[in-house]
Amino acid sequence: MLTGFGRARYSTIHYYKEPQPLIIQLRPTRLAYWAKLAFEKYWLTFWF
Repeated sequence: MLTGFGRARYSTIHYYKEPQPLIIQLRPTRLAYWAKLAFEKYWLTFWF
């Protein structure tokens, strides 16, 4: 999730975790931003 100023937040959600969904969100970092860009670039070049 982009947060601005060259940073992004890593988050994951396990919807079916009992008794309630498990939501993990880490602090916004530049590393998460660069990981998001690398994943986007990989995905777009691999599939398109």
